[in-house]
Amino acid sequence: MDRGLRAQLSPNEETALRRIAAGAADQDFIALRYLEHLAALNLIEAREGAWQLTKYGEMRVAGDKRDSS
Repeated sequence: MDRGLRAQLSPNEETALRRIAAGAADQDFIALRYLEHLAALNLIEAREGAWQLTKYGEMRVAGDKRDSS
């Protein structure tokens, strides 16, 4: 399911994904609707009490970094 790799994300969803990738400690302040959408796209999942990137999320973040270079 690579839909998350191609899906258009809002600027707020992109920011949420990057904050999760960076291991932001303040995940409680990320809007639930963004977390739910990212999870539905299989970009993040809840593990060990926190949101973490899936392999697709890691690929998406890595691709975004390459695209902005």
